[in-house]
Amino acid sequence: MGLPPASAPTPPVDGRTTFMQALLPQERPVPHGPALWMWRHLYPAALVPDLLAGLTVGLVAIPLALAFAISSGMQPAEGLYTAILAGIIVSALGGTRHQVAGPTGAFVVVVADVIARHGVSGLLTATFLAGVMLILLGLSRLGTIIKFIPYPVVTGFTAGIAIIIFTGQIKDVLGLTVPHDHAEFVPKLIAIVQALPTIDGGTLVLSAIGLLLLLLWPRITTKIPSPIVVLVVLSILNQWIGAETIGDRFGALPTTLPTWQLPEFSVRLIADVFPSAIAIALLSGIESLLSAVVADGAADTQHDANQELIAQGLANCVTPLVHGLPCTGAIARTMTNIRSGAQGPVSGIVHGLVVLLAVLVGMPLIAQVPLAALGAILVIVAWNMSEIRHIQGLLHGPRGDVLVLFLTMGLTVFVDLIVAVEVGVILASLLFIKRLTELVTVEEVTEGTAPTGFHGGVIPRGMQVYTIGGPFFFGVLERFERTLSITAPDTHTVIIRMKMVPAIDATALHGLERIVTKLHQQGKRVYLTGLKEQPRRVLHQAGLIALIGGDDHCFPRLGDAIRHLGGSWPGGDSPVPQAQE
Repeated sequence: MGLPPASAPTPPVDGRTTFMQALLPQERPVPHGPALWMWRHLYPAALVPDLLAGLTVGLVAIPLALAFAISSGMQPAEGLYTAILAGIIVSALGGTRHQVAGPTGAFVVVVADVIARHGVSGLLTATFLAGVMLILLGLSRLGTIIKFIPYPVVTGFTAGIAIIIFTGQIKDVLGLTVPHDHAEFVPKLIAIVQALPTIDGGTLVLSAIGLLLLLLWPRITTKIPSPIVVLVVLSILNQWIGAETIGDRFGALPTTLPTWQLPEFSVRLIADVFPSAIAIALLSGIESLLSAVVADGAADTQHDANQELIAQGLANCVTPLVHGLPCTGAIARTMTNIRSGAQGPVSGIVHGLVVLLAVLVGMPLIAQVPLAALGAILVIVAWNMSEIRHIQGLLHGPRGDVLVLFLTMGLTVFVDLIVAVEVGVILASLLFIKRLTELVTVEEVTEGTAPTGFHGGVIPRGMQVYTIGGPFFFGVLERFERTLSITAPDTHTVIIRMKMVPAIDATALHGLERIVTKLHQQGKRVYLTGLKEQPRRVLHQAGLIALIGGDDHCFPRLGDAIRHLGGSWPGGDSPVPQAQE
């Protein structure tokens, strides 16, 4: 049985049926239920490409999982355990066809920080809590909320993480002897500078060869992943050079699966790690959905954000049970999966099984890998994460976005990732409110003149008309109050046009109540025109319609209000033309 015709429409991926939609011929009905229940429907035309792609991605994932674990302060095997479980769970139950999940560079900073503050037990608890948060977000259908994180914030903290990862690899790339390895950026940098006289020539040579291979090998062929080439070549060369290896630093590596154990769940520890759990959930959600969007663009698919968050949450609940790291969708591995010809989620499952095979039979060889090889790989990872091209593009954008970008980057590097994201989102939100406020207009029309867009009609004597153009919210209230404060002394009627107001918030509602009360005290009548559904409902519920004078003081059009008050307006008793109101 072959693949569906290229002309056949691709159905949207819808969570629990994702696995089958990717694997079955599209003319066959797609059954519901967990993906793994449907193995009997696998067919060779999709299975063979997925097996080959999964093998390729699995080989790429092994050095990355090792490098991220070591850089985070965990044991090498724990990175591999994470890649196994995350790869299988997310691929089988996620909301995308091609997503490959596992440990990523984005978590290096968070993991190292949590371990420094709360130990490994604190990390495991925080990861489990983050998984629960992601599951709740997905079940609540709130997956799209993650997409509201502003782009300058995402770019800023990603670039900041890249700087930290790069700095953390200098020691292993140069073979430095650093007496005290600090977690904070500035003390770490000072310690590295002070240790520069201890550079090991052999390690430096290995690192240089590794970097050259990582940069040049893809130009020769992409069939064999460059990280695997680096591991093999540098491990062979190190037999004569003798640089520090994974086995030298961590001892004998386990060749069996770990025992399952629940994390610690004390009230005090949960309270302590809760902010870190939020950061892990935020990072996992953002990176997973970003990876899903990239995969959709490359493979012409459509992902289910909520189902993806549920799968990522399940994976983050399971990996702590084996002392694993936080996990998320990995953009580089996902794109490798697509470029390797993957047809569906089976490739991600195969990728996990390949890493499992490495744990069971390949640990003695992994122990011989020089740390310089992993350092070189992470230097390239850091460069790819730095978002240099995207930063250059943002520099040509609004100055406020540039400020958010560099503030988030600086806080990520020098303070804390959680603080960086919080401050970045708050500042970006304030800038958005400022821009939105600038777009909302408050127009005053005095007697003898016509509002913008009206022809043939003028405001009668004793009336003043005020037009609000845009959402009436707290950012606009001060300007509206200032404009109304200069009503003419002989004005007896104030008409507020709200045809262009789609919504009103509580602050504006309270301010409008204050304004109406003040105008009444001055002996002025107040009328509203053009109320839309949300403002009318809110004003009724708050008693503002009654305060103004009831429904008799609300008109659908400005001309209706003026004619009701005895004024003259084009159109007589007929409705005012749509173009005029």
